[in-house]
Formats: sequence, structure tokens, C-alpha cells
Amino acid sequence: MRNRNPNQIKLRLANKDKGSFRAEGNDLFLYDAIASDDEEAMWLGGISPNMFREKLFQMDGPVRIRHNSPGGSVFGAQAMIAAMHDYPHEITSQIDSLSASAASVIAANSDRVVMIPGAMMMIHNAWTISMGDRHDLRAEADLLEQIDGEIAGAYARKAGNKTDWAAEMNKESWYGAAAALAKGLSDETIEASPRASQNRWDLSAFKNTPKPAEEVAPVVDEVPHVELPDGATITEEPKIEEADRDAEIQAREMESRKRRVALIEKGI
Repeated sequence: MRNRNPNQIKLRLANKDKGSFRAEGNDLFLYDAIASDDEEAMWLGGISPNMFREKLFQMDGPVRIRHNSPGGSVFGAQAMIAAMHDYPHEITSQIDSLSASAASVIAANSDRVVMIPGAMMMIHNAWTISMGDRHDLRAEADLLEQIDGEIAGAYARKAGNKTDWAAEMNKESWYGAAAALAKGLSDETIEASPRASQNRWDLSAFKNTPKPAEEVAPVVDEVPHVELPDGATITEEPKIEEADRDAEIQAREMESRKRRVALIEKGI
């Protein structure tokens, strides 16, 4: 028996290779999804905890983690948080554009959180893909409930207990800079850096993604005007049909399952 919830994989595949991860001075740009480990980062894209720790500990002094992330693995985020706790200097999370899902848990565990106007944070319940009999699935649900409790506790430690964070997670809540400040998830709203930009994430895996008109648009780099030669035209890139995307997801799931079975047979 199998309970298939492909939202996390769809989110990751839809945004693979759209992001970036780099360090500039003492700014660490978390401009990508969050992976559980190096292998997952290779298959689905994103930033692994090893990549994060390596960049972080090349720095010295206070660090800013610049957020523009659609989220990802809660366990990968927790490993990054452990690295943050090991780092001996203050860490500020600056939300440049988006800090969603697991990325918002990283923000909540920072010493300080600041947001630029138009940036957003999103919190929700943990997702999983599960396989097994009814006992396995009940155990998986119990684990998810425990994970959700830990995440809600992180928001409560950051913002205080005046908000029912479990209820906020249940309904998938999105906060602009003003709302996050009012809730206590952010400490300050600051002026945008001229270099702040937004990756165009595919957020269709989420259910309550705000429409552009509901929030001030995040700061984006200006697209330069390009003159085309006479007779030249711009050809749009082909769109990936939903059926093709589902087929790719299923193929990757099957490949991952084969690898897990092979490891079990080897006794690993």
C-alpha cells in the first residue's frame, strides 16, 4: 500500500537549476531549494547541508544569510540549523524575496530576521511520501505530527506564544514584511539592496500562493531592452506539459526506490 504525495518532488523538479548558492564576503546567498544530502542535491537540485556548512565555516564574524528559497527538506534545514548553532558569531537571516517552508525554519532559528518590502515568508505542515502497510503509514503520520510540533516550537521561540502556530501551519500561511513583523517572525523591515533579486520560482505545489496583486512585487533586476536585427523574431521555449512532468517525477521515484532496495539487499 502506498500513500503518494508528490508535492515536494514536484516543487523540487519544477525549480531545479533555477537557483544559486554562493558566498560574497560575509553574505551567504541561500537562493535555492534545500536538499537533504549531497545525493538528493545531485538528483533534484538544491543546497545540501554539507555545501552550507562548508561555506559558512569559511567565514569569520557576523554572517547574513540572504533568503530567496522555495523551501525543501526539513531534515536538510535542521542540519543547516545545527551548523548555525555551531558557528560562534551572530547570524542574521535577511529575506530578500522568499523564505518558504523549510527556509522559514532556518530564518526562525537565526539570531535576527530582517525583511525587505515585498518579501514573503511561508509556513506550513511537513510533507512526505510514504510506502508500506497501515502500521507503517500510521507511524509515518505520527512522525509528521512530531516534526510539525518541533517546527511550531521554532516559530514560538522566535515570535512568542501569542499565536497558535500549529493552526497557522495547518492553513499554509503567507506573510509579507509587515505581517511577519507584526507576528514576530521578523525583527525589522529594511530598505532593499539594489542588488536584491527574485528567482521566478514555480510554487504550484503550494495551495495558497498569493497572487501578485496581493503583495508588493519583490525587487527584481531590470531586464535590458535588446534591439533585434531586421526580420529576427523571439521564439518561446517549449513548455513542459503536466503529463510529461508527472512522468519524469514517477521515473525519478522509481529510480530512487530501486537504489533503496539495492542498499537493503546489500545490508546497508
